[in-house]
Amino acid sequence: MKTTISRDALFDFLQSLKLSAENKAWLGEKLIESAHEEASMPGQMDVREAKEWLKASELRFDNGEYVSEEAMEEYYDSLR
Repeated sequence: MKTTISRDALFDFLQSLKLSAENKAWLGEKLIESAHEEASMPGQMDVREAKEWLKASELRFDNGEYVSEEAMEEYYDSLR
């Protein structure tokens, strides 16, 4: 079951825990590490990366590197 909590409530909860400064720093590092891992997961692009990908794709298209709709349909039909 998924639940949601506001950022402020989450922070207040974490602050209510009796953690040492060392444990707070460790927790902070772990949260940052986790966020970086999620951000680098496949399919997770920022706007800059998406624009670069689109520009490269358009360049390949302009250079004739594409597959026609008919060829793609034939390919997928062959997989059935």
